[in-house]
Amino acid sequence: NSANVGVEMNHFRILLSLLVITLAMTFVGCGGRVRADIVTARTAFDAGDYQQSYDMWIRVMQASGRTPNFEAAYHAGLSAYRLKRLSEAQRLFKIAARTSLTKLRGQSLAELGLVFADQRRFDHSSRTLSKAAEYLTGQDRANAYYYAAVAEQRLNRAANARTLLVLADRYNLDNQ
Repeated sequence: NSANVGVEMNHFRILLSLLVITLAMTFVGCGGRVRADIVTARTAFDAGDYQQSYDMWIRVMQASGRTPNFEAAYHAGLSAYRLKRLSEAQRLFKIAARTSLTKLRGQSLAELGLVFADQRRFDHSSRTLSKAAEYLTGQDRANAYYYAAVAEQRLNRAANARTLLVLADRYNLDNQ
C-alpha cells in the first residue's frame, strides 16, 4: 500500500509540474500576443489604417483585465479620433487621463480638449486644454495654451484668450 501511495504522489507531482509549466507557457504566450498586437497597432496607425489600429489597441486594453492600460486607451483614443468617432475618443482619453504618468496624462487631456472643440463644446475644451498644459512641457504646453485660447475666442472671451496666448508664447520653442 505504501508503495502505491508513493507512486500516486509521484504522479501527482508530475501532473502538478505539467500544470505549472502549461500555465507559465500560457502567460508567456499571452504576453507575446499582446506585444504582437501593440506592434500591429502601431504599424497600422502609421500606415493610416486607423480601424485596425483601434481594434488592436482595444484588444490590448482587454488583455489587461481589470487594471486599465492607460497607454493602450490613449492610442485607441487617437485611432478613434482619426476615425471621427468623437464619443469613443472622448471615453478613451478620459480613461487614459487617469494615469499617474504626467506626460501621458497631459497628452490625454490635450487630445480630450481637441475632441471637445470638435464637438463645439468650447468651454470644456478651454478648461481641459488649460489643465493639460499643467502636465506638459515645452512646445506641447505652448500648443495646449494656444488651442485653449482658440476655444476662448470662440466663446467671445477675448481677455481670457489674450492671457492664454501670452502663456502659449512664453512656452513656444520658436521664441527660445
